Amino acid sequence: MKKILAAVLALAVPHAAGAFGISTGNDLVQQGFHVERRINDGLSQNPAADRELLGHLNGFVIGSVLMLAHTDPRVCMPKDGTLQQHKAVIRRYLESNPALLGRHASVLVREAMIQAFPCKDKS
Repeated sequence: MKKILAAVLALAVPHAAGAFGISTGNDLVQQGFHVERRINDGLSQNPAADRELLGHLNGFVIGSVLMLAHTDPRVCMPKDGTLQQHKAVIRRYLESNPALLGRHASVLVREAMIQAFPCKDKS
């Protein structure tokens, strides 16, 4: 069942990301994390539109993280990880690697998660 869910997510996440305008690291920053900060700081000029963009960011992160957790053996995420924790990892990775922001968002999420939650070698 987990493999079926992972396969469905693998097909759906890239399409959903494109539909919501999240395709690069720049999109994650501009349409996601900046919007989230604007909402949290009470600076939103259009709260409904900003909440919708934040929902797209959250859905993209949840879908990407679930897919990675079930399909990439290099990622060993904590069982009790939260959406906020995953977003913090991604945001920190993007801020630390601004030269990579033009790359595909799902690739950057994967690299952030591998760096933050690498599987230990079982040798």
